[in-house]
Amino acid sequence: MVWIYTQASVQSHRRRSDSTYSRILTPQPSAAAFGILSRSNTPIKIMNRLPILFAGTVLMASAFASCKGDETTWDTYREWREANNSWLDEQAARTEEGSSDLYFTRVVPPYDQGSYVLMHWFNDRSLTAGNLKPYYTSTVHVKYIGRFYNGTAFDSSYLQTDSIFETKLSSVVSGWQIALQNMHVGDSCEVVIPYQSAYGSTGYSSVPPYSNLVFHMKLKDIPDWETP
Repeated sequence: MVWIYTQASVQSHRRRSDSTYSRILTPQPSAAAFGILSRSNTPIKIMNRLPILFAGTVLMASAFASCKGDETTWDTYREWREANNSWLDEQAARTEEGSSDLYFTRVVPPYDQGSYVLMHWFNDRSLTAGNLKPYYTSTVHVKYIGRFYNGTAFDSSYLQTDSIFETKLSSVVSGWQIALQNMHVGDSCEVVIPYQSAYGSTGYSSVPPYSNLVFHMKLKDIPDWETP
């Protein structure tokens, strides 16, 4: 059983208060749980861990949202969206300490030139270059911590006993798919995912709309290395 922390409201962020959290249990299915937060700080169930929400779910939700609803969301989250976008621009231009070299590498998948993530490898990549890389159809073991742009953690594999999160690559948001397909077993990375490749303009559960996300993640293993 895995616990994740949920921010009760975006308004609490704007007041610079991170004290209001509820716990969410996984993974027993509950139709009433989608996108519903506990206002009384009581446990509620959701169908999937936050990072394993399939990207298509977000895209479908966006497609069926009304124009009026989109405008309301756009206005409601203006401050949050602008702060996220400014931070993303800063990360893209960030340089290594004492150097003019960019800290992050912009990674664009060949199958979707309009998408990208920013990646920084902590390890010596020459030492893992001969290790396996996952395919879209592979099952992976990952250790990770997920945070918002302001450093607030919203999810972590380290909250479970073995700290390992197992998932099929095809089941995660597109930002994770891009990142993991560019990692070898043993690689440790900092990954910045623009909201378009995460939970989009609709958000999900504890993640507000227009949230750019940053993950510290390590690819531990590929227990099921299926080829396409």
